[in-house]
Amino acid sequence: MDSSEKKVSVAVRVRPRLPAGCGSEVQNLEHGSLDSLKALDENTLKLQEQKPGEACRSSTYTFDYVFDVDCVQSEIYEESVQEMVDESLAGANSTILAYGQTGSGKTHTVLGQVKNNPLEDDLLTPESGLFMRVLKDLFEYKKRREEASKDRAYVVIALSCIEIYVDKVRDLLSERDPKAPKQEIRVVVTDEDVTIPDLRRYEILNLNDVYKHFQTASSQRTSRSTKGNLASSRSHCLFFIDILQQEMTDKNPSQPSISFLSEGVPKQKKPPKRKGPSAASPKAQSPNDIDAMANVYYKEGEPPIYCSKITLVDLAGSEKSDGKSGSGATVGSQAHVEMTSINLSLTTLGNVAHALHTGAPHVAYRSSTLTKILRPSFASPNAKILLISNLSPSQLTYAESRNTLDFANKVKAMKVNQGMIGAEQQQLQFDYLDTQILNWQLLADLHIANTTFYSDPMLRRYTDVIVPPFNTHRFRLKGQEKDRQKLLRSLESVGHEEKMRINEKIKAQEAKVAEEMTSIKKEIYDGLIDEYTNKIGDLQEKIEKLTVEASEFEEKLNNDINVMVVETKDHEKESDKLSKEKRELRTSIESGQTELEKLIEERAALNEKEKKSSKEDNLKLSAADKELSESELAYANDTWKHCKAQEYYYKFKAYRETQLSLFAVYKQNILRIDQAIKESKKLSTMLKSK
Repeated sequence: MDSSEKKVSVAVRVRPRLPAGCGSEVQNLEHGSLDSLKALDENTLKLQEQKPGEACRSSTYTFDYVFDVDCVQSEIYEESVQEMVDESLAGANSTILAYGQTGSGKTHTVLGQVKNNPLEDDLLTPESGLFMRVLKDLFEYKKRREEASKDRAYVVIALSCIEIYVDKVRDLLSERDPKAPKQEIRVVVTDEDVTIPDLRRYEILNLNDVYKHFQTASSQRTSRSTKGNLASSRSHCLFFIDILQQEMTDKNPSQPSISFLSEGVPKQKKPPKRKGPSAASPKAQSPNDIDAMANVYYKEGEPPIYCSKITLVDLAGSEKSDGKSGSGATVGSQAHVEMTSINLSLTTLGNVAHALHTGAPHVAYRSSTLTKILRPSFASPNAKILLISNLSPSQLTYAESRNTLDFANKVKAMKVNQGMIGAEQQQLQFDYLDTQILNWQLLADLHIANTTFYSDPMLRRYTDVIVPPFNTHRFRLKGQEKDRQKLLRSLESVGHEEKMRINEKIKAQEAKVAEEMTSIKKEIYDGLIDEYTNKIGDLQEKIEKLTVEASEFEEKLNNDINVMVVETKDHEKESDKLSKEKRELRTSIESGQTELEKLIEERAALNEKEKKSSKEDNLKLSAADKELSESELAYANDTWKHCKAQEYYYKFKAYRETQLSLFAVYKQNILRIDQAIKESKKLSTMLKSK
């Protein structure tokens, strides 16, 4: 399908991980977790979850656009949004919705950042979002159209902004005291349109005007810190950009006023369809080139005014009441009320998408304020929708990412602007057939009644038989029996023909329904076959990968076992060597003790000899000198004994420490071998089960 004819487009953006310490509690935990999302190409995204001890689960999704973590803001705008701006200038009403869990980057995608102290029309930074980039292109288009040499036209751009907080609508651009409570404004729903009468629109002439209103809206929007985001938006924010275009002629010296958008000027007959202008095209085009589906207004004596709208929706993030990404709000608190309201409105939005996806006869737009206001975006004949699903990259938010991608799949398959088709049309056809059958049954009852004819109002309401007025509730047909039988035969003939005609219609309708059901089943079966084929391919790829990993692991395990066996043998040799040294040391100690005793005996004999040879000298020695000589000898003997004992102690201590370390290493090797054997058995079991 040509992109210009496509009503619904879906983009997916995976935000990068935030710098450590700059995010919320959950965002900071991302740095220790694995990635769950991977862009396979520009249209395909893979979601996977890997838990310890479990097989990897993965799913593949296909969308119109897939933006990975390295995509910048300008790339997202140019690839997915710029074409919608061109179509809006050609008369379409474009809606861009940013959807995703809390902390997934929705507000950054839509609003982004601007310069704090900008020069004139110098607001954009590389981190500026879609809102500023859309308006920048619109101002460039306005300048070209109003300064063109021919086919000049007025281009008026108006801005308004609301938030939906706890299902109440508030004007974020209203001039009021910041300390005053926010005032709720009403939404008026009619059969043809949805209007907000008290909403204030401001004409904007340049980006400085946009910056002023942007600051006002940002300061008034409700936000709160949660576990998933330090500044989580607690309301849905909708920016409405109205675009008015009117050809410049002598009959309209001034541009159209935006006031008539609130006055409800009736629409007139629209001109034939032509090709639309482009915001990116350098050549200005005539307002007559605008699409026939544009909203066209006529004022007496002036050229028509072509109106279109761009709506940017920053949805509040979904969250769990007790999950890691939740706000942690207690029941009954204002935070809990906010969370409940957000989840309910997003659920209703999902129900609307599901109803449009399945072609349900009734779509519950009125179930929430959000879907009530977005009804024209889904039901208008000239509506264009872009859903940008924002995702967090971590496996911590795997469940939320899966829910977001499932919602995006529903939106991708939505059937919008199709009028009364599908189940609704079939239901009307079946109602018609039921009425025809009832008509035939009543005609048959007339035949069964034989001569009795009823003037019951129900009969007149459900049959084509013209019942004349009668004075009594029941009457007998006048005339002869022959005339009465002739009338009954004619009624019988009419009933038989009606029955045949109804049967033929029923058979044709049943054949058509059976053909449609066969086609639908074929599409479903083909889709399931493709899906299961892809899954089987993924499983085969995983099995091959696991087989290679098992072979590598087994080889590595065998090498480790061989190394440990060699190390164990070396340790045993070292232990034998130490035991030998221990025995030698013990022998040395014993010989040392023997030598010590021998020396002591020799010393004693020498002392005895000295005593005998110098008996006279000894007699001259004083008692004090004798005591001193004996004490010195005793001290020398004790010192020698102490040194020998200390030498033996340190050698024995060193031997003991070496023995203990070898025993610890030997025990650790035994444990490693046992663990490796267990893992090898477990891996073999997994491969057999696969």
